[in-house]
Amino acid sequence: MTRARILADYVSGGTTAAEFDYLDGVTSNVQTQMDLKAPLASPAITGTPSVTLGSDATGDVYYRAAGGALTRLATGADGTVLTSTGAASVPAFEAVPAGGEVGQIESFTTANTNSGTESSTWVALDLTDNITPATTSSKILVIVSITGAVLASVQAEAIRYKIYRDSTPVYDAANAWYQNIDANDHFQPGAQPITMCYLDSPSTTSAVAYTVYCQTRLGNSCTYMGTSSAESTITLIEKIS
Repeated sequence: MTRARILADYVSGGTTAAEFDYLDGVTSNVQTQMDLKAPLASPAITGTPSVTLGSDATGDVYYRAAGGALTRLATGADGTVLTSTGAASVPAFEAVPAGGEVGQIESFTTANTNSGTESSTWVALDLTDNITPATTSSKILVIVSITGAVLASVQAEAIRYKIYRDSTPVYDAANAWYQNIDANDHFQPGAQPITMCYLDSPSTTSAVAYTVYCQTRLGNSCTYMGTSSAESTITLIEKIS
């Protein structure tokens, strides 16, 4: 059998013999095969495409480098997060920054207790709690909720409060005098509900105690906190900076 051969010299358009040799091995319509290829602009890709840039591993991410090339970023260590490193910079896996989280909460509630003072000097009440900060930069939010009333022999009597950290006053409601709301100076259970909030910076990792102190204006009989059912609470919340 004699094989047919096309002589490039007899084909119009200047096709060379080398170009005809490129057709060697073609088994179907060349144009049909070309039509099945994805275009360079906005290709519609189906199935499960894969990318291999060398040393690829499960969890890797890819980003556009400065020159436009697709670039591999190896997955970070356990607990790290993918973050931006700034405009025109490549992303990176970085450790989660510490701070802004609640470290611990301590709370103490007293009930069925009449705790107060008849003194015009500052006296510690039975409303105290301790906390040990995790870091020296921690903040302690002190929240005090008091339920009580003033019982005095004169209507002008009143009481005010401070919050101490150990032996140091850190919150002073110096001008906040609280009086009995009863015009006859009678003890009113549940009267004079008081709330105080203060954000403290103890700058220590040793245990500290926060205590509520009170003082009367005139030194007359004055009952501050608690009835047969009332409760007062001090809550300490650590914010780790």
